[in-house]
Amino acid sequence: MEDFTDSQRRAAMVQAFILQATKLLQAGSHEEAYQATLWAKSLQTPVINLEMIRAACFINMQRLRDAADALQEELRLFPGNSEAQKLLDQLQRGVTSSSKKDASGKPPRDGTS
Repeated sequence: MEDFTDSQRRAAMVQAFILQATKLLQAGSHEEAYQATLWAKSLQTPVINLEMIRAACFINMQRLRDAADALQEELRLFPGNSEAQKLLDQLQRGVTSSSKKDASGKPPRDGTS
């Protein structure tokens, strides 16, 4: 059986990686921030907002499908995370509207968007 203090220790480590990733994102170091989230995930301890930070990394790296997947995972683990739901909704609206643009990046002229 897992020792409760070990679980707490791993959760604290995940929180430290989340903080590090947040600071790296703010500094514009998206790849490094993403690496910090990978270290956090390797601890296999669900902590609220880890997948939100991963989604932010993915968005900044233009990996929108991965961002949506990370947000869906956040909501699977923490269904009450309204910020994750808002971001997922925004992302899905953005992906949907951008998929209706033609190759020039402009929306179609027929009024459908």
